[in-house]
Amino acid sequence: MVRVYSILVEYHQGGDVIGIGECTPRLSWKVDAGESKGWRQKAYELKIKSDGGDELYNGVVESTESAFIEWPAEPLKSRERVHVSVRVQGAEDDNWSAWSAPVLIEMGLLDNSEFDASFIGKDEPTDLREALFRKQFQVKGSIARARLYSSARGVYEVEINGRIVGKDALSPGWTSYNHRIVQRTDDIGELLASGENAVGIRLANGWYSGRLGFEGGVTNVYGDVDMAVAQLEITYTDGSVVKVGTDESWQWTHGPILTASLYDGEKYDATQEIPKWSCVDCSTSGWRKVKTYPINVPVTPPVAPPIRCTEVLRPKEIFKSASGKTVVDFGQNFTGVVHMRKTKAPKGHKVTIYHAEVMEDGELGTRPLRDAKCKDEYVFKGDDEGESWTPRFTYHGFRYIQVDNWPGELTLESLCAGLYNTDFSKTGWFECSNKLLNRLHENVCWSMRSNFTSVPTDCPQRDERLGWTGDIQLFGPTANYLYQCQGLLKNWLIDLADEQSDFGTPPVVCPTPLHKYENFWGNRPVAAWQDATVLVPWHVYQQTGDKEILRAQYKSMSGWLEQIPRDMKGEFWDPSVLQLGDWLDPDTPPDNPGKSKTDADMAANAYLVQSTEIVAQTAKLLNYPEDAEKYAKQTQTLRRRFAHEYITPAGRTISQSQTAYALVITMGLLDGENGSLWKPCSPEKLKVAGDMLAKIVKQDACQIGTGFLGTPIICDALVLTGHTDLAYKMLLNEKNPSWLYPVTMGATTTWERWDSILPNGKINPGEMTSFNHYAFGAVANWMHHAIAGVQPTAPGWKHVLIKPLLGGEITHASTTHDSIYGKISSSWKIENSAFSISISIPPNVTAVVHLPDNTTHDIGSGNHSYNVHLP
Repeated sequence: MVRVYSILVEYHQGGDVIGIGECTPRLSWKVDAGESKGWRQKAYELKIKSDGGDELYNGVVESTESAFIEWPAEPLKSRERVHVSVRVQGAEDDNWSAWSAPVLIEMGLLDNSEFDASFIGKDEPTDLREALFRKQFQVKGSIARARLYSSARGVYEVEINGRIVGKDALSPGWTSYNHRIVQRTDDIGELLASGENAVGIRLANGWYSGRLGFEGGVTNVYGDVDMAVAQLEITYTDGSVVKVGTDESWQWTHGPILTASLYDGEKYDATQEIPKWSCVDCSTSGWRKVKTYPINVPVTPPVAPPIRCTEVLRPKEIFKSASGKTVVDFGQNFTGVVHMRKTKAPKGHKVTIYHAEVMEDGELGTRPLRDAKCKDEYVFKGDDEGESWTPRFTYHGFRYIQVDNWPGELTLESLCAGLYNTDFSKTGWFECSNKLLNRLHENVCWSMRSNFTSVPTDCPQRDERLGWTGDIQLFGPTANYLYQCQGLLKNWLIDLADEQSDFGTPPVVCPTPLHKYENFWGNRPVAAWQDATVLVPWHVYQQTGDKEILRAQYKSMSGWLEQIPRDMKGEFWDPSVLQLGDWLDPDTPPDNPGKSKTDADMAANAYLVQSTEIVAQTAKLLNYPEDAEKYAKQTQTLRRRFAHEYITPAGRTISQSQTAYALVITMGLLDGENGSLWKPCSPEKLKVAGDMLAKIVKQDACQIGTGFLGTPIICDALVLTGHTDLAYKMLLNEKNPSWLYPVTMGATTTWERWDSILPNGKINPGEMTSFNHYAFGAVANWMHHAIAGVQPTAPGWKHVLIKPLLGGEITHASTTHDSIYGKISSSWKIENSAFSISISIPPNVTAVVHLPDNTTHDIGSGNHSYNVHLP
């Protein structure tokens, strides 16, 4: 029985399609064809109904497409609700599937003019203390629908009649606030009561005015007044609508959160709580009038999922530090906050919680946190029933906590912790016979979850936590495989383009506070990092097949090529520009992470060729023929010059390093005439380069010699030149530096440095020593497509190659990727010289299977199995 399931509205995940902003949202769906093989869609029928049941559209379209189908009806308006159903017809018969379950789409407020409200703030200067705002209002009659539209310059939480609205955390997330602030839409019908009601808002500084960045950081990046905006809309069954918006009638007072800082933590004094502050029977004596501000920045519906608590972790162990302090081990490094469960203590008793990722010399290893205090404090009010508490407006990266002054005995039941990250779905899985590799893959997933908190940050713990462009451009393919992060990346790319327009070049971190620094970076361009402007939308396109992400970003992508400072010929990078190069290669000194073995100008120009070619290809896809021709010609000029300047006639590079050879091999840069990202180089030069790379790898004892730029591609370069055995030896090496060294040292996330913990157990003395950095985890992409053997051969996974590369004494491996068409999986094993593989392909997808006996099989959807004998 064929059925349609998992209807996707743009990049919004199920449950997050209330309050969207796309007035003509594209639709995608997946098909379950049961036991049928080779099922292909011939046609689809869409049915769109209004909330009242009126049919707005019903049409049959003959098409094989099921991803990003254009909206066929009239554009949706603010607040409008529609229900969408789909059914499909197969190519082999005339039978239609059953109709899918209807998907509700509800629009948010599409323009600031829809707000009958103002921003409100305190009538005194902003500080680190939270502010409470409240207002009472009447509900008269039977409610048909009730919505709350809200946002803030700061971070906020809303309560109605004493109950928290929604499950989002650290709302509205971090965007380039001078350009837009994300709007939330919440269904509040169940929170309202007949008669008198009350609404309250808690507000703190967050990313808006709080401290951001390193070396002391900067504050008030976007403004020095935190403010919130909210509009309750109650629609009665008689059709009348009542709005309650933030305005001068609201009141404010100080709340019990004495200080709130993303980096330093939260201090909460329960003795200063105001009982029932968001309820109707709260005394407002001493509350003050708010100050109002105009809504002078777009308050836009979300593009990406919000931050939420996505998992609860329990403590694994409680022990004493070397100095006798109480330490709790959660067994996993992650991002979030600790929750104190029902605990009794006398009024005024204070508990302090310190956070750290690792232990050193028997104590919390806090030096890598730099200027981030990562400390939460709670002062008890003396409730005989016990008190529970969770910090609201901070988050930490940690595995261990030190708990000072706990009242009574601290047990494993006293505390738990919440993982806070963007609430996206998992789409990639991997498992094999090597337990260390399995742990490495888990570490990669944990680091991605820990760092995708509204923006893709570099680290979640120290005084930084910034959206470094270089990290996400090299991790992009891995990220897109593992989690449904395309909405988050689209959201981030909007900010990247906006700030690129502001500063004349893309920022190196986005959203950026660095323009507020007097002596750090400013608007300087740098290769590989700002090439994220081109590479990240390209990665999303490769993952989804969505050309519109390229169209939306094209001005930014092509603009970056025009903004790169060129040499006297107007071709290569200006050699006077300081480059970061192969950042953090294992031979760089702790105090100079950019001093790598690979020539930085060579690496910069390799990226220039790659980005120019991708923009040329993008222009062709988008039917911009003049640009396509322009950038194609530039690509050829750059290729010829690159080969002339950096490659010997035989095929060696001027820079004898793992990264240098990995770049020229995987980017097709060895042959200036024939090479390209989509065509092989001359076999003779490829062999010479591959053999030289193999020689360097052997000289390095199959240990890692790459930094940021080489790490994602080193294994691919070895495979492309016939050295799969060395790729496996590198991956499976356990000596420092290697991917598995951190695993043998007990890592539960991927590290910033190969040796963030030295073999003697000491923390690396470098100032940048994070234990939760996803960048080096980019190797997981190789594990998916090489070990398990699954990779796309067309954008959006429309066509797939199944080709496991056997090696490393691995006897079984499996991966599953939940693509926009459905789950693609491969699971193989070796027993007694017999190789067997089971493959699952979703409808509307085709695959080519390469088996170890060199046979190939073209397959369609369904479950397939093969068995061959190994020599």
